[in-house]
Amino acid sequence: MADNLTEHVAGIGALAEPARRSLYLYVAAQPEAVSREQAATAVDLPLHSAKFHLDRLVEEGLLDVEFRRLSGRSGPGAGRPAKLYHRSSRQLSVSLPERRYD
Repeated sequence: MADNLTEHVAGIGALAEPARRSLYLYVAAQPEAVSREQAATAVDLPLHSAKFHLDRLVEEGLLDVEFRRLSGRSGPGAGRPAKLYHRSSRQLSVSLPERRYD
């Protein structure tokens, strides 16, 4: 239980940082995965800061990443796929002290 609690608290704790929380709320509210640039613009952050915070949210399991070409082109010369972020299906909850319903 202690490891599970530590993991949950770390994930929720990642949202204590205001910029990170803003990015998470923006990405989680979008129906489609978003790019770093879209997220940075939406929450008015410099791109380098958005990259850092988005990747931290991925590390904590709150966001997932997918890679996709946005140009619609494929094959050689089509460019590198974009890194896109979307809300993770992981659910977190913490109850202190732990509730026991028995």
